[in-house]
Order: sequence, then C-alpha cells, then structure tokens
Amino acid sequence: MKGINEHIKRRRTKIQNTAAGVVLCAAEPKYAFQIALEQVEKSLSVMRFFSRFCIHPTSICFSAPIEKQHPDGHLYLIVREGRVVQESAGFSGGKLRSWNISNADQKDNWKSGLAILDYLLKKESRTDYEETLFGALDLYSNSALSKRIPDRLTYLLIALETLFLKDQSEDHLCQRHRCFF
Repeated sequence: MKGINEHIKRRRTKIQNTAAGVVLCAAEPKYAFQIALEQVEKSLSVMRFFSRFCIHPTSICFSAPIEKQHPDGHLYLIVREGRVVQESAGFSGGKLRSWNISNADQKDNWKSGLAILDYLLKKESRTDYEETLFGALDLYSNSALSKRIPDRLTYLLIALETLFLKDQSEDHLCQRHRCFF
C-alpha cells in the first residue's frame, strides 16, 4: 500500500499547478484523444503566439502538453532487484519562469487579434488559407519552446515561408522541412 501511495503522490506532484485543456467530442476513445490533443495544441499555439516568449529570444515557454514540455529534461529511475525504488524527473537547463496572464493582458491580446483566432479555432470548417495560417502560427509559436536561437530562427523563417509560398511545388519543399521538427 505504501508503494501505491508514493506513486500517486509523485503523479499528483507532477501535474499540480498545471493548466488543463478540456475538449468535448463524441468519438471512439482513440480518436477522441487525437481530436482533443490537436485542439489543445492549436489553442496553446495561439496563446504562445501572444506571449513574451515568442519575442524574447532567450525566454523559453513551457506551455505545451506535459509530455512535450521539457525536451531536454531528465527522468532517472533507480532500480533494485528488478523493481523501481525511486524516480527523479526535472528540467535540465535554466530556471522555469511562470507565465501569468492578467485580465489586462487578456484584454490587450483580445484586441490584438486573439478574438479573430478564437473565432477561427471554433469554426467548424476552415478554408485552406485559414489552415495555412494556423500551420504558420503553430511553427512560429513552437519557436518559443526551443532553447537554441538557431532553432528559433528556423521556426520563424519556415513559418514565414509557409505563408508566402507561390505554388504547390514549393509547398512540398516546405513539408519536407517540417519533418525535422
């Protein structure tokens, strides 16, 4: 019983003080998870787009689904006689900065375009241009998750390239670049 309680305590500690994305959908469990994850990731991309982390090259944003938050984190398991007896997990670089969104920030973001993106997120079907816009916004906002400035610049340039492609043949080139991320 003590081992179970310790496991529950570790899991609770990992998710306490985190935000949750809630998506209502009717689908088989496997597809419901995929739909929810896509919606949460799009919403987080929009929020990161308006964050200070996108405009300051050395600030790292951790607003991502838990399994994608710390690409350079660590997880250590101490095993004795074939059983895990201790677990240690954390972030390997720099200190974590919190991101608090005040009511004033929310109002400013709403006036600066969040209202339009919110409308597009909720829209049942989007045009090709709107989907392209979300793809570029996602790439750009993902730059805030990266610690390395060259990676951030690459995300920014590919996002711009995505918006300004001239024809379909260039789109295939852009898709090939995206597979590296």
